Amino acid sequence: MVQKSFAFIPGYYQPSVQGIRDVEMPDKGWGVYWYNSFYHSNKPLDINGDELDPTEYSDPLNVNTKAYTTYPYFYWMPGFDLLGGNWGFSINLVLGHINIDSYYPENDEIREAKNFSLGDMAIAPLILAWDRDNFFAVFNLFVGLPFSSFNPNRQDNVGLGYYAVVPQLGGMYYFDKKQKNALMLLLTFEIKTEVRGTEERPGDVFSFEFGWSHYFTKKFSAGITTFYQTQMNYSEGIDDELSKWKPQAGAIGLEASYWFKRDIWGLTFKYNWEYLARGGFQGGNYVLNVYFNQY
Repeated sequence: MVQKSFAFIPGYYQPSVQGIRDVEMPDKGWGVYWYNSFYHSNKPLDINGDELDPTEYSDPLNVNTKAYTTYPYFYWMPGFDLLGGNWGFSINLVLGHINIDSYYPENDEIREAKNFSLGDMAIAPLILAWDRDNFFAVFNLFVGLPFSSFNPNRQDNVGLGYYAVVPQLGGMYYFDKKQKNALMLLLTFEIKTEVRGTEERPGDVFSFEFGWSHYFTKKFSAGITTFYQTQMNYSEGIDDELSKWKPQAGAIGLEASYWFKRDIWGLTFKYNWEYLARGGFQGGNYVLNVYFNQY
């Protein structure tokens, strides 16, 4: 299998792409959140956080990566009460373009690989949301489905090639009745299966996200976020040097959001800079999200 080195740890859920207040859900309604992310880095780091020398490894190593992904997230909250909260459902698809330069030590050359294709699908049959005066809590349980074509011998797959179960728990705490100031906390686990057509099983991943958001006007808000992500166990069945690591990643992000019509349709722009990368690329990503809600 061609060695891979990624920005974030590979998975169905990528932290800090969504906006700070995206964890909030209406009591009843539906909507579309259209997420767009562009990532670039030419700085691969080893498990100690030191820059890699590709000539020291026997396996091909990615030395430069550019990735653009766009994925519409559809949700529906029918107003059905379950366990004291509101039940909902969501689904999202991914479309992506990946451009990767890899160093091949046996030929002492760099090869470019490009791929533009559909990615995978994630379905959440269970969303539970509890909306109270000074806090909002949400539990999501979604399933990752390898919807796209996948070739284990390519390093530019848009899809992941495996199934996953992803439980997520989080929410918002509001400091005032008008909810101008809010803190966000989100915990995500991703439990993975073997990659299709192989005996390889990537390690499971835990993500921790924290953020603060403030409304400066009725329509404009801004905030700061951070996340920490770690692979909890070693990957299995992958026979190369770098896959014996348990990667870690962390970033800090700034965002600005504007509602053209409050809580109905708007935009969020965000930039995330990675302050931590162990066993992966260190770089940054730009995010532009478009929102439409119908209550």
